[in-house]
Amino acid sequence: MHFSNFENQDKNNVINLFEKVFEKKITQEFWDWRYGMSPFGNPIQSLLWNENELVGFYMINPLPMKIQDRIENVLLSMSMMIHPNYQGLGIHIASLAKFTFENAIKQGYNLIMSFPNELSYKLHFGILGWKDFGRIIEYKKQINTQPNSIEFSNYTVEKIKKFDNETNLIWNKYQNEHQIMIQRTSDFLNWRFILHPKTPYENYPSYEYIPFIIKKNSEPIAYFVIKKFGQEKCHIVDYFGMLDNEVIRIILLTAESFCYENNIPFLSFWENSKMNQTNFRTISTKNGYLQDHSHCFFGCKQLNSNNILYEEKSNFFITMADSDIF
Repeated sequence: MHFSNFENQDKNNVINLFEKVFEKKITQEFWDWRYGMSPFGNPIQSLLWNENELVGFYMINPLPMKIQDRIENVLLSMSMMIHPNYQGLGIHIASLAKFTFENAIKQGYNLIMSFPNELSYKLHFGILGWKDFGRIIEYKKQINTQPNSIEFSNYTVEKIKKFDNETNLIWNKYQNEHQIMIQRTSDFLNWRFILHPKTPYENYPSYEYIPFIIKKNSEPIAYFVIKKFGQEKCHIVDYFGMLDNEVIRIILLTAESFCYENNIPFLSFWENSKMNQTNFRTISTKNGYLQDHSHCFFGCKQLNSNNILYEEKSNFFITMADSDIF
């Protein structure tokens, strides 16, 4: 067994390993978007070999994050996989992760975020020593009737084709309401949603992201993004801005109407720390949303220094868009 850093000639080996582990084949478009160089830097990709056979792969991807009053690149943990014939031997994946973390430290990174599922929970929060913020709460609703008519008085909701300076105005005005969050400027949002391939995997339901901007008296005050996953379900994958009661109501009703008009029976979104400080939870439950435990946990790992900000979940603003799954 030995480790190596990813090189271009390893691409087909990684794609084949991904298919063996997850039973999905990555498209060329999705490989270029997610595994190639992003606008925020090169991903750190590590490989585990048994002689000439690739048996493990792990990638952590740089993202721009606002931490109090500064912007710095942090890392998102994703695409951790071991060949089926070598699974159950935790030492292999743990060693691969530690090799990857050492490379991240050499490149000056300190914080890694992760959204593990049940299968990787013990690895992250046990063996690797991540900070465990617990399982994420998801709000879910069956959409089988026409939502109430939407009357927004001084508000307007516009579907947009891309994010522009109006989004940047929203970011500049409301970013300081949160201690730690991914930088939601037009550069990031266009990469994350507009440039995201519609077919990341072959023979798999297509993705479609539909962004909206909310204005009050013609002033942009918030945006949100609906993800349409085939004809099965929709998620409110992202939302940001002035999240008062009326804006929350607008987001939910618009998303429900979109689902109804497109014959999509299911809508959901993630709880975040800000929900404890607004009536998001109350409005959601009054409108028929049920709280449920998602399949994702949330945690982080500090690599080379201790910042007490990262010890409290309430300091983080997260949505589904922060995870590579959505």
